[in-house]
Amino acid sequence: MDSSGSGAGLREFVGSEHDDNRYHHVLRMSTIPMTDSIAARNRLYFDSRGWFAYFYPVSAERARVFVGVPRELERPVFDEHGIDLKGRLSTFVTQSDDAIALLDEDRFTPAPVAVFTSKPYHRDNVILLGSVVFSPHPMTGQGMSYTLEDATVLAQILARAYDGRGNLEPLLQQQYQVRRSVHNDLVEYGDALARSYHDRAAYLSAFHTSRHGGDG
Repeated sequence: MDSSGSGAGLREFVGSEHDDNRYHHVLRMSTIPMTDSIAARNRLYFDSRGWFAYFYPVSAERARVFVGVPRELERPVFDEHGIDLKGRLSTFVTQSDDAIALLDEDRFTPAPVAVFTSKPYHRDNVILLGSVVFSPHPMTGQGMSYTLEDATVLAQILARAYDGRGNLEPLLQQQYQVRRSVHNDLVEYGDALARSYHDRAAYLSAFHTSRHGGDG
């Protein structure tokens, strides 16, 4: 089993292929000390001019910040410092001032946006799992949750095969490969969000509260 990401070494053996979606925005990521606003809840902000910012905890002490900007502004913001990042974020980030105060343009690293669903997911007894088989846009916030569901399915399949209650190949075809339709649905949902966030009405039309478990 290989779950080492999009560059998984066994991907070539399985023959798993995909085409990435391409967007007009790019992502940069930074890790900062935890703040009160991030500890209170995950926050995702949008701007009608193509910017967005996502703040969420990764541990009790640390938090992660993703900033999305139009592709043509990546260098002016993060490399040339011709645009004031904190000042620009302050125009639409309304409840995370404590986090903005800790940001440093030089501490952001590129976070490539890879959005796809691969095919196939396995070959013989070699199985791919996680971001090597599917990758939704980060706006969904659901990639890891779906991968944990996949791992549960695989654990059940392997247990049945080990106990002699079925052959591995048909079990994978019947119970794991069919997960691709679930992944496709999530990828398409994230694509709809990523292509509409600059327009409030279009984004709200694409957004489904039930997928996020938040306030809506």
